[in-house]
Amino acid sequence: MPKESDLSPAGTKSWQVTPEETVLRLELRGRLEDAILALPKHYRLVLILRDMEQLDTREVAEVMGISEETTKKRLQRARVFVRNALAGYGRHLSERKSKSHA
Repeated sequence: MPKESDLSPAGTKSWQVTPEETVLRLELRGRLEDAILALPKHYRLVLILRDMEQLDTREVAEVMGISEETTKKRLQRARVFVRNALAGYGRHLSERKSKSHA
C-alpha cells in the first residue's frame, strides 16, 4: 500500500484540519459577524442582500427602494468597513503565526 506521503505532492497540505485551524476559523467567523452587525442598517442590508443572498445590484436596489448608484456606494462603504474591522485581526494572526514558527 502506498504511504500517505506518496499520495500527495510534496508541499501540499493534508486534507485534515487541525484543531488550531478550527478554532481560528470560528474566531474569524465571530469577528466577521460582529463587524457585519456593527454596520448601520442600510449598509448591512445591502451587504447581506448582495454578498450573502447573491442578488444582483439591480435587485438589491429594487428591494431597498434606492437607485443602483446608491446601492453600489453603500456596498462599497460596507465592504470597506468590514475590511477595516478585520484588518487588525489579520495582523494579529500574522504575528501569532510568526511567533509560533520562530
